[in-house]
Amino acid sequence: PAGDESVHGANSAWRKFGPTRFSVIPCKAVGKVSIRFVPDQTPESVSRSFEQHIRDAFARLGGDNRVSVTIHNTGMWWLGDPSNKFYQAAKGALEAEWGREVLFVREGGTMPVTYLLEKAMFCPALHFPLGQSTDSPHVANERIGRQNLFKGRSSLRRFLHSLAHACPSSA
Repeated sequence: PAGDESVHGANSAWRKFGPTRFSVIPCKAVGKVSIRFVPDQTPESVSRSFEQHIRDAFARLGGDNRVSVTIHNTGMWWLGDPSNKFYQAAKGALEAEWGREVLFVREGGTMPVTYLLEKAMFCPALHFPLGQSTDSPHVANERIGRQNLFKGRSSLRRFLHSLAHACPSSA
């Protein structure tokens, strides 16, 4: 399905050389992949396992070619905590706006920015939902329905208002 692909590309020389574009055997092939991981996995262990798998699979081919693996970046996983006061405030705001019970969907996975923000700000983070699973998030033709946009804005206003009352300023 669209958006679930982990292989982002594969390049080789045949796209650049030869009168028929297919007349040259490539001297190099490059692949780019993303790996999502879950709580209790570390970027180091996943990277080591991935690299070992590539090397083992390549060795089984028994050719004279070489393989190399380059890890460009990694990030920590994040898992939301629906029992904290921010989630509960978001739940109340969404229920008040939409008039129905909130269904919590396990959030998290490879979310390095969320993890870093949570650590830097010394407070829990949450993802505030506005879209639907059919909105094709993070892929071509991503969209958000008009009703979701406006109700999302109102829900966010309700959420912030409830936090203002739950966490009064000391000034």
